[in-house]
Amino acid sequence: MRSIKWAVAVVLVSTTVSMAADLHGLKGTLKSATGNELIVTDDQGKDMTFRVADTAAVVCADKKDARANDLKAGTQVTVLYDKKGDGMQAVAILHNDGAFRDAMISHGKVKTAADANGKIVVSDSNGKDWTFTTDDQARVRLNNQPAKIGDLKQGEDVIYVFEKKGDTFRLLSVCECPTKP
Repeated sequence: MRSIKWAVAVVLVSTTVSMAADLHGLKGTLKSATGNELIVTDDQGKDMTFRVADTAAVVCADKKDARANDLKAGTQVTVLYDKKGDGMQAVAILHNDGAFRDAMISHGKVKTAADANGKIVVSDSNGKDWTFTTDDQARVRLNNQPAKIGDLKQGEDVIYVFEKKGDTFRLLSVCECPTKP
């Protein structure tokens, strides 16, 4: 399975996708975002309510420091979440609009930091390695600050956003995982 944070890229086969043992993904239409609550309607018409973690990453193509309440009802989003008791906690939210319209979001561990060719390898929760190309447009945030792709370290838990073009996966955004999966 593919994982990502700031931007999301991977073609989701269904609306609910397991990202790891504890994190899952849901792609749907935002019904509302108020305070620390997010309601998303899946493609079956079911409303899912998420508590937004204080450290949740919100990835938007047109806003680098977005918050959940910046999102507008009716837009497409992908939520990376953790089940907490009877509820669900949003760890990362991808706004599927603009340059991130077809992006996917996931999480994993950095296996190999960016090399001279701008490639980075991330291992998913099943141990499968995914190689991503990068460029100077990729957004990187560490410790809630802008960073460079070369600042990522091997073994670091990350949330990433990516897109697939042909057989190539391009990294759009990456940040450290706000909670350990």
